[in-house]
Amino acid sequence: MRLRIKELRKERGWTAAHLADLVGISRPYITHIENNTRTINTTRLEAFARAFGVDPTELLDTRGIPPEAQELIRLIPHLSDDNRASLENIARALIAAQHQQ
Repeated sequence: MRLRIKELRKERGWTAAHLADLVGISRPYITHIENNTRTINTTRLEAFARAFGVDPTELLDTRGIPPEAQELIRLIPHLSDDNRASLENIARALIAAQHQQ
């Protein structure tokens, strides 16, 4: 899933270096995330959301995603850290199994 990191950063007039400082990661890593060549976990997604002052779901580009899946995405921030990690592991396992078929 694509993220709206670059879009929100540019709307605010921030450099990648400034955002990297806010989130606590390197500027090159920001570039990889913005170019969709690296993924981030939910903890990092929440760090970006805090930096932008938005709900984590607002960072997700949900165009083309069915409404019922969008509703599931909106529920994720309400899960405990342990449950969120479990959900992430389940999703990764399902995707890996799907690719093996």
